[in-house]
Amino acid sequence: MSSAVNRQWRLVRRPSGPLDASNFEWVAGPVPAPGDGEVLVRTLQLSLDPTYRSWAAGETYVPAVPIGAVMRGIGVGVVDASRSPAFAPGDLVQGMLGWQEWEMTTTATRRAGRPGLGIGCIENSVTEIGELSASEAFGPRHWHHIAMISEFKTNYGLMIKVAHLIKTNSIIHSFYNTIYGGTVGGREGMAIAIVGGCILLQMAYMTKTHSVSPTHPFYGNTTTPDILRAIAPAQQALSRNTHLLNDVVITPVGGPGTKTLLYEVAAQSMVAVASGSAALIGPRSGAGTEPGHISGLEARFMAEVAHATAGMSRADADAIVQRIVALYADDLDKRPFGKRFDEVYDVVRVQPTAEWLAVYEAVKAELRDLGLNLDSAGAYARASTG
Repeated sequence: MSSAVNRQWRLVRRPSGPLDASNFEWVAGPVPAPGDGEVLVRTLQLSLDPTYRSWAAGETYVPAVPIGAVMRGIGVGVVDASRSPAFAPGDLVQGMLGWQEWEMTTTATRRAGRPGLGIGCIENSVTEIGELSASEAFGPRHWHHIAMISEFKTNYGLMIKVAHLIKTNSIIHSFYNTIYGGTVGGREGMAIAIVGGCILLQMAYMTKTHSVSPTHPFYGNTTTPDILRAIAPAQQALSRNTHLLNDVVITPVGGPGTKTLLYEVAAQSMVAVASGSAALIGPRSGAGTEPGHISGLEARFMAEVAHATAGMSRADADAIVQRIVALYADDLDKRPFGKRFDEVYDVVRVQPTAEWLAVYEAVKAELRDLGLNLDSAGAYARASTG
């Protein structure tokens, strides 16, 4: 490598006026070594666009840059070291490199001990150019995302992505997210739209997997009683009458440290599993809009509930879900976003705090009292390794 130091600009304060040096911290650290399938890129040029201030200030069409994170930015770089067959040292690349000298891809999967794990890649690409320029870094085994507009619409930009991904034999994942009270109306219309949307996704985009995330326009969540009543028949219809691989994205209003989050996760997980969903995605805690308001404990909890629900009848699951919904329905408009990750986890040991664990155990005890056997068939052990 040409340097042993990675220099970065990290966002430390959200701007109230023009961006200036006080919004950032200049940090120097070691340059990471790429693992299997990874590429180390040395940044040559950064694009400085007016939209970057919006990304630093708050939520826009993409999530806000988290405080303490490397400032997001598009750049051009050169591959300095590669352990990926798609790239060789010296190759020029373009992508979301961030305001730093070095960028390494797929770091998280290697650190988790699963270097070959497929990841959802380029999913936040704003344009088809972003997809075309960056998708080769990941290869066909990864998950490439394409959305369908809520009103059953597509556009040329999305179809260009489709053509590229079909030609490269990539795994295409798409999602259709209806809006409660929008074009298709309430729960009955949403249920029909979910079914039609997933079928259209497969026809138009030739997708391998599909997500549904019917969303409330005010709360930004997927766990209101009416939305759950839309998801259930839609997933049952798709599971019974198609071979499509459909998952449900769980987006609670509640955030880490709150019982509300776990109640919402439990209710939607049970609805999805009992209705035949192939997989669950999430949870996107804090409605997926609050920077840093997410932790690993609610994901583990989601898996435990899903494993415990598998094999239950829909009637038995519904009886429990109705009682769980009653525990959180009145809290949704209070938006209990809870705490940031570094407030509910020991960030050195990457373990939940005693306080957050106590809330988790208390909710599990409540669910057992309601009739959900979280200890059934090794649910806890399967969730640990699943």
